[in-house]
Amino acid sequence: MKDLDELIKEIYSYKRYGIRLGLDRIEYIVKKLGNPQNNFGVIHVGGTNGKGSVCRFIESVLRKAGYKVGLYTSPHLLDFRERFLVNGEMINKDELHHVLRKILSIAEHMNDKPTFFEISTACAFEYFSESEVDFGIVEVGLGGRYDATNVVSPEITVITNVERDHTDILGNDIRKIALEKAGIIKRGAPLITGCDERTLDILKAEARRKGAEIIGIGKWNRIARYSGWQVFEVEGLLSNYILKTRMMGRFQGFNLSLSVVTIDKLQMMGTYIPDSSLEKGIEDAFYPGRMHVLSSDPFILLDGAHNLSAIRSLKESIIEDFDYKKLIVIIGILRDKEYRRMMEEISSISDIIIVTKPDNERACDPEELYRYIDGEKRITKSVSDALEMAVDIADKEDMICVTGSLYTVSETMRHILN
Repeated sequence: MKDLDELIKEIYSYKRYGIRLGLDRIEYIVKKLGNPQNNFGVIHVGGTNGKGSVCRFIESVLRKAGYKVGLYTSPHLLDFRERFLVNGEMINKDELHHVLRKILSIAEHMNDKPTFFEISTACAFEYFSESEVDFGIVEVGLGGRYDATNVVSPEITVITNVERDHTDILGNDIRKIALEKAGIIKRGAPLITGCDERTLDILKAEARRKGAEIIGIGKWNRIARYSGWQVFEVEGLLSNYILKTRMMGRFQGFNLSLSVVTIDKLQMMGTYIPDSSLEKGIEDAFYPGRMHVLSSDPFILLDGAHNLSAIRSLKESIIEDFDYKKLIVIIGILRDKEYRRMMEEISSISDIIIVTKPDNERACDPEELYRYIDGEKRITKSVSDALEMAVDIADKEDMICVTGSLYTVSETMRHILN
């Protein structure tokens, strides 16, 4: 019998089948498993930016309210098991071994081989079902309509926003991207969204067609910031809330608003969630690799901003929330992004930029990124080399920011921990 390391190596071998959107393969696998995704209440979270933070906020609140909660997100930073959490804990190795064996035994007999993400998604559903969770918080991988997660029948659907991303697959037309993301709207399941006027009409039309109530977010305002905490006033459906979070950046107010409206709607549908659980859940929520201060000496900020909209939010947060003498940016981006405009945005506030390449087949050539930098710049072949260079040139009052991709952030964390 194969051990866990061999099974994980086997699941990674399915990466050779690439990204292939479509539901036939995942539908076949979950049918063989007995449709485990139907055995718990699902909150399905899609959109371009903020999905991960919204998932973390909702998961933490429901857990604090006493529910058993599964959380499925991607990608992972250091350990494949990070993708599958129950009550805040990673799947243990024995359970992962058991679930992977079951799913890989189905996959190996399929003529149309599943993708890495499809197998991972089936693992999450089976694990959550076997763990008898009350709720599964499920993050969309890419797009929506043909994403492997879209075999769920959710209690509530969330579409955070719509911006350009994964343009090699979804294209450049933001309205067509919105139509793909609207594909996760399900009949009878309320839709919570923060989409703006560029795409809201598309979501409204799809929700109307599916008989789904559509709910926008209310007002929010950051009212305080101190010692690594932010305090927001957020308008919900049932009340206005004063909420404290250690997840940094003014943009977290938007993510909080989506999360609060979702929690309030769940309450209106019959799920008991005391205000104290909402407050404590938001306070305890944490998302590694996103506005994550990894070190104070030297000061290293990690943020997996991987598209133009996210880079703009990062830029705003650096200007508003951090004091430093020089800003040294390490950046590595995947080539399917708007990397020229991303580089121009981050260059405008950087003193030194070090371009690099994460270990990913989709990574952009650092030479290409280098062309779009105004000001002092360096180039390295690896993230570890970039980090060592940044630490060498940083003074005590300087700030090092690692960004551009979660893969770049992941390699930084791995290098420092090693």
